[in-house]
Amino acid sequence: MSADSKKKIKVFYDSLGAHGLADLLSPVRHTAYFDFLKKVLPAQGVVLDCACGYGRLTIPLAQAGYTLHGIDFSQKFIEQARAYAEAGKVAIPFMVGDMCDLPYPDALFDAVICMWSSFSELLCQADQVQALTQMRRVIKPTGFVCIDMPCPPDQESIADEERVSQALLGGHEHVAFIHDEHSLRACMHACGITQFLITRVDMGGVERLILMYHS
Repeated sequence: MSADSKKKIKVFYDSLGAHGLADLLSPVRHTAYFDFLKKVLPAQGVVLDCACGYGRLTIPLAQAGYTLHGIDFSQKFIEQARAYAEAGKVAIPFMVGDMCDLPYPDALFDAVICMWSSFSELLCQADQVQALTQMRRVIKPTGFVCIDMPCPPDQESIADEERVSQALLGGHEHVAFIHDEHSLRACMHACGITQFLITRVDMGGVERLILMYHS
């Protein structure tokens, strides 16, 4: 991950904290994400929650019977995730790491999920392509990757110089890359991935952009 992306991500999440992050998502939207993942994830198999934060999806999914691993860039969030998992009586291997350099062997997971706009925090295409490639590397030949991100503004096209946006979330500055179908197709082409699906899904009253692809 580029130094610029690392710095911006660390400052935002260290300032926000787990409670601040939890406050950004309503119970209705959290339930919508959980229900969506229950529909797409394999009942049997091992799932990696990439950029898992404090485990707000990882832990409920494990409690529902799925086998989860979690990884996040933030040491603080991983420590909190481990504590919450212990309190929730689930065993989940949590690890500090970078989605652009996943510390797992090839073909380990049946699915990789990357939710809550984390992929959008990669601000340049080089990082985006590296993360997509790493996620593909760690899934089995029959596995898949599912990435969630905000929908773009309602306009025909977004100029390259307008793709990085800044906004206040929870009172803290958040910087994100605005993806649309065009930018995602460009990333997939750069990865050499030809089989993928880009769709829009209602997540508790908020439309989200979903990218899914296979090994």
